Order: sequence, then C-alpha cells, then structure tokens
Amino acid sequence: MVLRTLFLAVFVCVSSQAVLFGGVASLGSYAFIGAFRRFSDQYCTPQQISVVFLSPFVGQLPVRFLLFFFVLKSSFNKILRIIAYCYRFGHRGPSANNNPTGPISAEEMEYALIALIKMDQQEHFGEFLQLRKRGATIPKRWIQLQSLNPFMDPEGILRVGGRLAKSDLEFNAKHQVLLPRSAFTRMIIRKRHEDLIHAGPTHTIADIKQQYWPLSGFKMASDIYAKCYDCIKARPKPLQQIMGQLPQARVVYEYPFHSTGVDFAGPLQMLPMATRGVKSRRMGTQKVYIAVFVCMATKAVHLEAVTSLTTDAFIAALRRFSEQKWTPKHMYSDKGSNFIGAANEMAVLLTCENAQRNLVSEGTQDGIQWHFNPPLSPHHGGLWEACVKSTKYHLNRCSNGIHFTFEELTTVLYQIAGVLNSRPLCTVTEDPNSPILTPNHLMGRFTDRSLPNPDLSHLPTNRQSYWQACQAQAQEFGRKWRTFYLNTLQQRPKWRLAKENLIVGEVVLLLDEANRDGRKWVMGRIEEVRPGADGYVRVVSIRTSSGIYVRPITKIARLPTQDDPEIPAPEEQPGEYVPNTTN
Repeated sequence: MVLRTLFLAVFVCVSSQAVLFGGVASLGSYAFIGAFRRFSDQYCTPQQISVVFLSPFVGQLPVRFLLFFFVLKSSFNKILRIIAYCYRFGHRGPSANNNPTGPISAEEMEYALIALIKMDQQEHFGEFLQLRKRGATIPKRWIQLQSLNPFMDPEGILRVGGRLAKSDLEFNAKHQVLLPRSAFTRMIIRKRHEDLIHAGPTHTIADIKQQYWPLSGFKMASDIYAKCYDCIKARPKPLQQIMGQLPQARVVYEYPFHSTGVDFAGPLQMLPMATRGVKSRRMGTQKVYIAVFVCMATKAVHLEAVTSLTTDAFIAALRRFSEQKWTPKHMYSDKGSNFIGAANEMAVLLTCENAQRNLVSEGTQDGIQWHFNPPLSPHHGGLWEACVKSTKYHLNRCSNGIHFTFEELTTVLYQIAGVLNSRPLCTVTEDPNSPILTPNHLMGRFTDRSLPNPDLSHLPTNRQSYWQACQAQAQEFGRKWRTFYLNTLQQRPKWRLAKENLIVGEVVLLLDEANRDGRKWVMGRIEEVRPGADGYVRVVSIRTSSGIYVRPITKIARLPTQDDPEIPAPEEQPGEYVPNTTN
C-alpha cells in the first residue's frame, strides 16, 4: 500500500496530473498515515495536509513530501525505476504503437535521475537561484556554493564552474553536478559506497567527484560509513564508559587480605617426581597452576601451587592461604566454574559447627562473602590481572626453560611473593626523607587482629613502651598508606569521558573472542541494563536466538538504528524552498 501511494505521489509531481488514482483509500494505510503525520508536523502546512487527505484532486505536492517517501522505504534503484515508469505512463500517446513496453531502458533511467537531481536542487538551492537571477547580494551562508562559481547547463542542472575548464578531463569531471546536503544525496553516496564494495569515505568521495560535487560530502560519507551494517560487522568498535569509582575494598584498610582478589595463572609444566636424576626427567611432565591471592587494599601477594583447576584443589589452596595469612571476609574473582563451586561449598562449609568453632578461634564471626565479576570482563579485575603478569615476569626469568618439581616450584613462588611484597606502593624519589611504603610494612601492622590497638599518635616517643613503639610504627605505616598511596589512585588513566548509556531494546553485536569472523558474530537485543552506583551502565543482559547472556559493554558493539527517515531539518539547509510561481 505504501508503494502504491509512493507511485501516486511520484506520478502527480512528474506528470502534473490532477487525477488521484486509487482515491483517498490508497492514502489510508496505517504505515502511510503514521509516517505522514511525523513528516507533516514539521514540513507541511494545514492547507497542504487537507489537500492530500480530503481532495480527490491533488495537484502539485510539496517536493519535501515526495523526498520523504524516497527515504522511507525505497532504495536508489527502486526510486529511479518508479520515476521512469511514471514518466512512461505520463507521456503515453493515443496510439498504442508509440507507447513503449517492457523493462525500463537506460535512457528512461537517465531521465529519472536528471528529474530527481533538478527536483533536489530546486528544493535546496531555490533561494540561491532566485538571488542570482535577480542580481541580488548573496548572503554569507551561500559562500561555499558561491566559491564553486556554479552555472546552469542546457538541461537545467546546476553544475560546478570551477577553474578546470581548460583541463583535458571529461565534462562531468570538470563540471560536476552540485548536490545539496539532503536525503537524496545521502542515497547517492550510500549507493556508491556499496558499489565500491564498502570502501572508506575518502575513496567513496573521490569516486563520486568524478560526476557529482556533494556539499559536505566527506561528512556525509563518513556518517554513512559509520552507520553501515556490513562495515560495522567487519570492524566493530567495542563500547566504553567512564572509569567507575574504586570499590570500597580498594580504599578502606581493615587488615591485610580482609578483601582478597584471586585468579589462576598457568599452566606450567612440572616434574612428577622430586628426584633430580635423568631417569625422572624422561618420565614426562604434568600440568600445574598458580593460585594468586592479592590484597585489595595493600596489593600484598600470596602464591600457591595447585595441581588442577578443580574446586577441591582451589579450596585446599584457600585453606593453606588462610592458615599462613588471614581468613578473608570478602573474596573477588572472575566467574570461573571452579570459583563458583568453591563459593557454593564454602557457603555450606561455613554453616557447620566445626567451621564456626574454627572461625571463632581465629577471631572472626563471619564467613567468606564471594563477589563475582561479569563473564568475559578481565578489566573488572585489573588488580589481580596485573599481579599475574608480574608473577609470570619473575617466573620466566628464574626458570631458564627448565621444569621444576612441586617442592622447587613452591619455593620459587614464595620467593617471588616476597619480591612482589617489597615493591614500593608510591613513587620513589631521590629525597632521603621521602617515605617508602611497601605491602610488607602494612602486613606487619596486624600481628593479632582480634585485639584492638589504641591510637598512639598523640603519645610522645619518650613515653612509649617498647610494645607501644612497635604499634605506633605500624600505625604510622597506615597513615602513610592513607596520605600517600590513596592519592595515587585519584586519576583515571583511561576511559575519562562519560558515554551515552545503553537502553533496553537496543540491537547490539556480541564480540566473541573465539570467533574473529565478523560475519558470524551474534546479534542480540538488550534485555536488561545493570547501572552502577554512579548511574552508568557497564554490564547488560542480552537476549539472542540461543538464550540470554550477561556481558560487559566492552564485549558488545552498538548497531545503528534507522527508525526515522534521514531528512535534515530546515535550519540545517543552506536555503529554503522557493515555489515555482511561473505556472
């Protein structure tokens, strides 16, 4: 029905006939009425609306009304064919022998293109043409068009005068057809972009300027290139959002490893036997992994070797860590299956009486509360990811390509942890009085966290006992942590600008790391957004054909929407429509 109405509108404008084929019923489709109302609110007067809907004789429709339908449903080639058929129908003679039939010829397609170009130029360059015709002063807003020294060719098309008249280029290359910034020009650029197998904006405009000169052409070509579905799938741009606030676990210091991040590194190759003989070397190797525990506040590190990635192996490593350091109250990790199993088993374990008695004896009443990051979001755990990188750095330099036994690997990991815990947390200067703060200083602050320590900063040094002096020194390390270290976390090293939040219903691409072929990336629709405490969305739920997935915004790409026709507003145009008053 929309196509029938489009054919009617094109026929009326091209052939200037007054007969409304199909009557008012052809204008009654819901698609037409909804589209026409959105268009008429801005571009049509009440008199024009009444002419279209109430009169059986339309006359000359506004050119903007016609161009609106071009963008609504049709492609460039379809528009040319419709115009050509209307031209053929409007020029039918009384004799059937003189009336062409069959497919549209190249000559008719060329006439349709010329008719559309003239119509678009009259719509947007009408004021400029009237001013030049009267010899009036050209306003400054036409300076870009005036600099091209345009002229009217014998067919009534406005062309570039330019300065290349004496060159040996073809006529169309020397005097290109001027195209305004309009929906019709965008269709020409999009068609050429597709004909050039989705070339970039520079290549597209260079090819178009062999025949046309679009005003603001590169800007329109860049916009078309940025919104092309095929181009977006070939080079998707993951979404970003301003870096969020640090979690409370990073900026509040309770005691070492109160809030702990955990991750696995590896696998490494380990000798199955402790014997260092040649015979054991020939028996082969087995895989071993490294469990990395990082204090969220002090960056203190603890490393444990585990022989598998199972839940049992991780719980055993967690128990060794708790016995040597402290039992954490909060654990942060990626959403690995072994961590999920550990969280479930720890929830059951911490409810039994034996576990409760052990926890009471260790000075705490609560169990471990687990916090999981969204899937495929390693940047949410940048603290332990950086620690994994540092661990691998030292391990590669001490292994020299050999395989360790389990005892040797455990010894090396403890040595690496000691090195990492001696790193300064703040920038080291040449000032000898500048404080140097390391995780080792902060871990020595709490020898027994079940006993509260009073504030000794007000007590003079000569009045302190030996125990008070030790506690005062530990409290001084805590003061330096708050004074010097926390200030280094103020600045955002990346993701400094806030971006527009995703909303429910948007269509996005899921960027699967295992599938590099953009043509096979899955499209989905946002089912739920999960804003953070600052109101910015960084995690969403996406519904696809195979289910609902939770993903960070860094693993999705936004697809452009084409709900509204690409018709520029009147104030964006260099000139207003000047009606033809000669008829």
